[in-house]
Parts: sequence; structure tokens; C-alpha cells
Amino acid sequence: MDRPGSSGQIVDSPSALRTATDPSGHGDVPLVMTAPDLDTLLEAQAGATPEAVALVEGERVLTYAELDRHAGRFAELLRHAGAGPEQVFAILSPATIESVVAILGVLKAGAAYLPLEPGQPDARLASMIANAGPTGIVADEAAARRLPEPLRARCVAMPSLAVDPPAAAPTPRRRCSPDRIAYLIYTSGSTGDPKAVAVSHRAVMHSLRARGDLYPEPPGVVCLTAPLTFDISVAQIFATLGGAGTLVLGVDLVGFRDLAPRWRDAVRTVMLASSAYAALLAEHDAPFGPGLTRVIVGGDSLQRSLVRRHHERRAEVALVNEYGPTEATIFATAGLVTTADETPPIGSPITGTRLHLLDERLTPCGPGEIGELYISGDNLARGYWKHPGLTAARFVASPFRPGERLYRTGDLASRLPDGRFVFRGRVDDQLKIHGIRIEPGEIAAALLRVPGVEQAEVLGRSAGDGELRLVAYVVGRVSDEAALRRGLWALLPDYMVPSGIVVLE
Repeated sequence: MDRPGSSGQIVDSPSALRTATDPSGHGDVPLVMTAPDLDTLLEAQAGATPEAVALVEGERVLTYAELDRHAGRFAELLRHAGAGPEQVFAILSPATIESVVAILGVLKAGAAYLPLEPGQPDARLASMIANAGPTGIVADEAAARRLPEPLRARCVAMPSLAVDPPAAAPTPRRRCSPDRIAYLIYTSGSTGDPKAVAVSHRAVMHSLRARGDLYPEPPGVVCLTAPLTFDISVAQIFATLGGAGTLVLGVDLVGFRDLAPRWRDAVRTVMLASSAYAALLAEHDAPFGPGLTRVIVGGDSLQRSLVRRHHERRAEVALVNEYGPTEATIFATAGLVTTADETPPIGSPITGTRLHLLDERLTPCGPGEIGELYISGDNLARGYWKHPGLTAARFVASPFRPGERLYRTGDLASRLPDGRFVFRGRVDDQLKIHGIRIEPGEIAAALLRVPGVEQAEVLGRSAGDGELRLVAYVVGRVSDEAALRRGLWALLPDYMVPSGIVVLE
């Protein structure tokens, strides 16, 4: 991926990063995109570095040329199954070499991918598939068997890597708009059902270009630390494969030390939720290899205690805090964090992205005032899939630039004198638990579907370690907490089941 030098480059010093991102709050520097979409970017990278290692999973290795050939063969199969622009193909799989090949194949076919976790409860999985309406579902036999019979008819087998396909003859590239959808990601929904955010190729490419401007050195080896259903995986996959890096799959952070030294010692950057990094430092003094130069955290509020612990353990490693909701391709601000920061900031806007602190009348807030954070720029998602009303409510017309949209984040923030932003809370009851966005209303709605529950409320309670925990309060003809949990496990993923359930008289 071409990365021209700019003032957006992050050199690992606080002053360099603070001047790198635009302190005015309006990142007006335009981005020059050498690729209009993800599939063009990845094909170009395969042509430039065909023998470089692209993917690693255990003992299995795939070069860029092999990855491109397998993805190309799978794309042809998908085209025969109806793949094309504005068509969605679900990927029902954990993160494996095959699932990454499937994702690239979907993109090569011009369609959009929707990652789905096989471990989701059947009812939730069926609801998400029904809402998304995918043209096809890529799944192995075991995952396909979990689906109702009508959905199994739409299943496409996961790509097989048993035989390396021959290099295909060049075919004319079909012109596709960069505004077509690249992927859908589900987030928690306040009304009781998850909602899918639709992100275009233009938005992803904007995010990747801005990331390349801020972190101009080659990515090296990167471990995929999140499931495909978490959108941090988008940054990890495409920033790595778009920059001639090596993506390592199947290694959780606890098992990082078991990674072969060839790969472990080449890891330069680790990206993970701040709560996950806190848990990791609680177990290991120096959990990563000697080549590490940067830890990027985000997803939830960064605690000052974690900043201190990081600099005590790995003072030579830069700690960068990133901020960005799913609706802004998870990348809107970035900033180095040091022990001198009384409240860890979320940084300054990335190139090409503008941040606005506004009151309820969309009037700009003054210096030091707390307001709601609105985001504008090419990194905004298209909206919520098949939810035009919700899209219109959250993506509003900008009063500052004709034709521009603002995404209303619901996050409260203020600006420091040096232009960096500080997160100050929410305008609603949305929570971030372990970096995952959770709407308590969705959990309460699930509780009301459990027999005997008449009223339910879910709150976030701060634990002694500073982390939030979900606690549910229930009224009704129920007394067995275990039965309530079983009811929730049938409807919600594990991370949305409250750690505490209180039955009120």
C-alpha cells in the first residue's frame, strides 16, 4: 500500500504524534488513494510481493500469490452463486486461513461479507441472517448443520486449500463503485435486536490510508487478536495484507509466548482493547517479543492505572489510544498517551476526518466545554442495513458543509488546550464492556422473553478494578438465577450475559 509521507506520520514520541494529527479538530488534508477498493489493493499487493508470507496458522503458511489464487478461484464459484455488488455473503466461521480466503473471495466477486460467529445462540444467529438477507452463507459442514433447512440451501462450502489452483488468466476487471458495500458488522441494538452497520469500500480505504499516514513503517507480523465479528479485525486484516505484512491466525494473547520465535520476534505492533491489555499485564510482566515498538489500545475507556503500568513495564514501547465507532470504521482519532496525562485522551482527528463538539442545537461548544461528539469525513459508514429511519436519525445533515453528513456518536467529550479530545461519557445508557459495545436495552428485552420475567433492567456497575460489569435486576415469578442464565444463553452471546442477576421481590 503506497504511503506518502505527511505530517500525519507517527514517530513514537508524544510531540510527534500531537502535531501529526490536526489539532484544529478538522482533518482537512485530503487523502490520495492509489486503490479504489479492497480487492484492487490486495491484488496489487499480491503482484508486488508474490512470494512473501501473507497468512500463518500453526504450521500452515500461505504466500501472497497463493492467497490471491485461492481467493480468485473462490470468487469465481461465488459469482456463479449470485455474488456481485450490493449482494451480501455471510461467513459463518471463526478466524482461520480458510475464512480469510473466503472474505477475499467475496470481495473479489464484488460482494460484501458479513462475519458471523458459529458460537452464537441459534435464535440470535437466525435473527441476524434473516435481517441481513445474504445471497449465500459460507460455512463448513458442522456450521451449516446448525442452520434451519431453508438456510442450508443457501450454504456454500468453505474454500478448500488442499490443491493450489493454477494461476488464472487475467480477466477484464468489472468497474465497481467504491461506494458499494465492503462488509456488514452487527452491533448491539437498543430496541432488543442487533443492527448491522454497512461500511463501503471508500470508507475502509480512507481508514487504511489514514492509518498508513500515521504509522508509515511496514506492519511486519501482526496477530489477529479479535474474532471476525469484531471490527478491529478489519483493521488488523487489511492494514496487514495491504502493507505486505504477515497475519498470524489462531494465537490468542494468552498463548502469544507459544508463537514460533520467527513470528513472535517480528511483531512490532499489537492492537487490542484496553481492558484486554490490562488483563494481559496483570498476568505477564512483558507479554510480547523484543521487536515490539507500539501497543495500540481502544474500544473502551483507557484507565490511567493502565497507562502507568504500561510505562513501568515497557517504557520503550509507545502506547497509542485510538477512538472510533463502528459507524466511522473504528478509526477517527489517535494519540500517544503518557503518564503526564491526567485523564488519558483519545487523541486528535486522523487525516481527512473532522470532529465536532456540539450541543443539543448543533451549536459548537466552547473551549473546555463538554459536548456530544459528531464525526464527518469519508470514513463514515453508509448507514444501518435495511434501517433507513435509524440511519436518518444517527447520520444527520451537517450545518457546516453542504452535502456533508455528521455521525452522531452519543459520546460526550471535551477538548484540551493542545487540541486533543478527552472522552467524558455517554448521552445514553450504552456501555462498553471489554471493548464491546453493548445496549442494556437488548439484554433487558431478552430477559423479558424468559418465562416468568415481568420487568427487567440492566445496568453497568463499576468493579474494584475499574472495569464495568453487567448487572440485571429482575421482577417476576422467578427465583432461580440459573434458569435465568440458561434463558439468556439461548438468546445472547456469552459477553452479553450479566455477571450478576438480582431478583427483586
